Amino acid sequence: MSRTPRSILLRGAAGLTLAGAVHALTFAPGPLPDWALAITQILMLAIAARVTLTAPSATQAWLRGWLFGFATYAVGLYWLFISMHRYGDLAAPLAVAGVLALSAFLALFPATASALTRRYAPLTANAAPLGILASTLTWAAMWAAFEWLRAVLLTGFPWLNIGYAQVDSPIAGWAPILGVHGMAFVAAFAAAAIASLWQPSRKKAMDSRQALAAGVAVALAAVGWPLSRMDWSTPTGEALNVRLIQGNIEQSQKFDPALLEQSLVRHLEMTALPPAPGVPAPQLVILPETVLPVFQDQLDPRIWDAWRGVAAKGNMTIAMGVPLHDRVDGRDRYTNSVIGFDGSTPLQQLLTGGTAMRYDKRHLVPWGEYVPPGFHWFVDMLNIPLGDFDRGAPRQTPFAVGGQHIAFNICYEDLFGPDLLPALQPGANGEPGATIPGQRQQPGLVRQFVGPAPAFADRPAAHHGNRAAHADGHQHRHHGRHRRQGPCRGPARTAATGRAARLGPGHDGADPLRALRRQTCAGADGTGPDRSHRRPPQEPPRLTARKCGRA
Repeated sequence: MSRTPRSILLRGAAGLTLAGAVHALTFAPGPLPDWALAITQILMLAIAARVTLTAPSATQAWLRGWLFGFATYAVGLYWLFISMHRYGDLAAPLAVAGVLALSAFLALFPATASALTRRYAPLTANAAPLGILASTLTWAAMWAAFEWLRAVLLTGFPWLNIGYAQVDSPIAGWAPILGVHGMAFVAAFAAAAIASLWQPSRKKAMDSRQALAAGVAVALAAVGWPLSRMDWSTPTGEALNVRLIQGNIEQSQKFDPALLEQSLVRHLEMTALPPAPGVPAPQLVILPETVLPVFQDQLDPRIWDAWRGVAAKGNMTIAMGVPLHDRVDGRDRYTNSVIGFDGSTPLQQLLTGGTAMRYDKRHLVPWGEYVPPGFHWFVDMLNIPLGDFDRGAPRQTPFAVGGQHIAFNICYEDLFGPDLLPALQPGANGEPGATIPGQRQQPGLVRQFVGPAPAFADRPAAHHGNRAAHADGHQHRHHGRHRRQGPCRGPARTAATGRAARLGPGHDGADPLRALRRQTCAGADGTGPDRSHRRPPQEPPRLTARKCGRA
């Protein structure tokens, strides 16, 4: 029986859907190994490039690009179902519908990029070498431009930017120069160049001159390899001895009032642990996001006194994630924050949230940390605590500890590179910029780090069914590894129910650290050329204390 046009169409749609689904697996290891991620992504993008660049019309290119994007986001963001259903108590059908609706919306970006490329720079069978190069450049530019647009439109959602999958590829060396959006351009160009090499069996062999685009892609990779060996920053100041605390509190139990005391005691005891034999005491202890899951003024003052006592006894500074409630200009203000204090911090400052060292989360998670107008009904259905915060200021003073200046960001914020840049610049009154970015997620085991690495990180891992065990935790690790490449300063990171991984020279996050192992966290000065840009593509040097709440 001969194939009908409809059967061919359905077969092509199924193949493109499969390519999009496999593409979604390239943003984090499992089931694909680390070494296979970058090349698999390029090959899947090459399929998308081929079928859209050679589509019969711009409309067909749009449909094909949308289908590829929908499959990518539906598979890559499946963990949102876990967040909404398991932890937000949203009915399973509604949670599935939410993931599919978001995926359908996000797929509009690659669809439109594909249609515009097909409209203005199609890849024709008899294209000249320069025509092929123009098509591949246009496809890459459109794809990167719409990745950038996805990161800034409305509140922005840059998750699964294709640049993040290239942290282990030869083109990773371009990250300090181009940032993640520039990396997206290079990856898309390489994919389109591969697509341009494919020839129908009925056509004669390709003229070698028609491989011009592929040659340019190879040259970019060849230059990227030595760039990845360059050090774009230098250590500054004395190394800072840091302890990261992860309390292993299951996400579903974190906001249970009956377990609040147990959580507080566990974190307090781990913070007070003596240093391991033969290593110096920590100068800074970092606890996860909202380690206190109630507002600071709801705690008994004796609890704050106990924390001050631990800080005084250990002669340490404690950086703690806590939701803050204060009054500004006569109105109540609520923020997802990090506060820093030591044994001499006045009790009243802790009760009011007015500590000298304070960071308020700036880029909030829609429906998880702030409620867009008209959507309070949706958040009420999700049953998420702490769901409507105020935003922090664009530039907030880094925490000064042990001669270093630490700029914090919280979870979702590490996806927004340009938002992290202000803290790295001197303040309006000459305040120093950050030398160490630190990042925070949710709670796990005690981690002590002291040694010769300028950065380290804790990433989510499988524990008690926490959603961090799923793809989002591994995808977040890749975001952190890109920050180490792009800004040239790796992050100090605490995470929920996670295992540690060092992000720094020779330690790119692939080797998890054991509990009670110590490593030095040193500051760094200088960044890659990408820092000089004031507009995207732009990625900040990063060593921010990281915490991650419900997203």
